[in-house]
Amino acid sequence: MLPWFWLSFSPFPSNEPDAPDTVRIAATKAYFTQQGFSIVHESPLQLGAASGFALDLQRDGGKIRLWTRIAYVAGKVYRVVISSAGSHHDDPIITRCLESFRIEKAGG
Repeated sequence: MLPWFWLSFSPFPSNEPDAPDTVRIAATKAYFTQQGFSIVHESPLQLGAASGFALDLQRDGGKIRLWTRIAYVAGKVYRVVISSAGSHHDDPIITRCLESFRIEKAGG
């Protein structure tokens, strides 16, 4: 199965508009681990004009890999998610897509 790419943004949930990023990141990690993923790598990173977070995960002994980059900006969550199953984990398009995810303007 070739890599699958997903780019989205959504407003913060109305019940958590002022939650710190650390709480949001912890919730994201908990969600994926509850789905059976283990964390391969996690780190803060700069995504253009915004601070963000990288989370790389795997499941089923590494047969399924998932990479996500997340930025919290002006009341919204921006994310890119890439998944791969089988032998395509090192496809160069994955790295190009992750590195191209940038927030141009971090203001409201």
